[in-house]
Amino acid sequence: MGLGFRRGGGGVKLLIVDCPSDFGVTFSGKLITGRGEREFRGLLLDRLEYLGNFVNYCLGGDYLSVGDDAVGYVAINGKYEFVGDFNSSDLRGAEKRINVDRVRGLVILAPYSEIGVSSEINEDSAAKISIRDCSSGYYWHIGIVADGVGGFGKGDVASAFTAMNFVWRVANRVIHGGIDSNTLRDIVRSIHEDLYNEYTGRGVSLGSTLAGVVIGHKDGDAEADFYVVNVGDSPIYLVVNDSVEELSVSDKVFGHSISQAIGYLLHEVHVRGGKLYDNDYLVSVSDGVSDVVGLGAIKIMTKRYRYPWLISMNLVRYAKALGSKDDASALTVWLKG
Repeated sequence: MGLGFRRGGGGVKLLIVDCPSDFGVTFSGKLITGRGEREFRGLLLDRLEYLGNFVNYCLGGDYLSVGDDAVGYVAINGKYEFVGDFNSSDLRGAEKRINVDRVRGLVILAPYSEIGVSSEINEDSAAKISIRDCSSGYYWHIGIVADGVGGFGKGDVASAFTAMNFVWRVANRVIHGGIDSNTLRDIVRSIHEDLYNEYTGRGVSLGSTLAGVVIGHKDGDAEADFYVVNVGDSPIYLVVNDSVEELSVSDKVFGHSISQAIGYLLHEVHVRGGKLYDNDYLVSVSDGVSDVVGLGAIKIMTKRYRYPWLISMNLVRYAKALGSKDDASALTVWLKG
């Protein structure tokens, strides 16, 4: 859903892609890798089977592969591309700004990442996408933090591959029948196998952590179902009022050593489900944050900054202020009450 935050006299404004009719699907998201950032949004009015193609293109695919019967648009870093007989005049019914402070039952995701002072390239990646089924008013929100494993080469490649494929494959799945814990495990295993076969299996060792969230939510509802899925040591926390609970299972052995990583060695995919209620948060971070920022500070950050984009940014910058020299990333999810 969310894209393009702006603070004006009337509060914080959020640019959204609205449903111009009671059919089709809208989406918006953001991808951060060592190669830069991509903000994107779009609308598909018909032929929902093309959603995966739209999302893949927005994440960096070489071309948008759809049939002549597709109608809609994509906007990537502010550049619009129209599909079928959709044109610029149709945008007036598709894009609008809403006042975040005046709505309830809204799920907002915000990733943020900064390169470490000792790094030549950011080996963390983070991403999010929100998808709305216009016929049902149901949303799927997908987010991930991925941290390229130190000690290998191409950490940026491993984390970007992991983040992009997680978002794309989960998005493709939710629109074609939903998601469950077994499906999530299968998706993560397939990402691992593809990355392994392309690199590690050919003698180029690499790997990445994976800390993903998938939220299903009916527009305006005061609760949402979620899954968290992880491999490695990038933690995922649930923040409820004054409590912070780690939902992920850490694969850390000692120091920065982990027992498994996407693309290198995979034993088990950790999945857990639950519910979000009004003003609950999910927070995921890379070890550039978790190594120096404790649970108490995460609780304080959510209370002090409230908005997910401010929480993610300030968690990363606080970690840097505490002396973290590693790449640092955070993803915050908020069910606004």
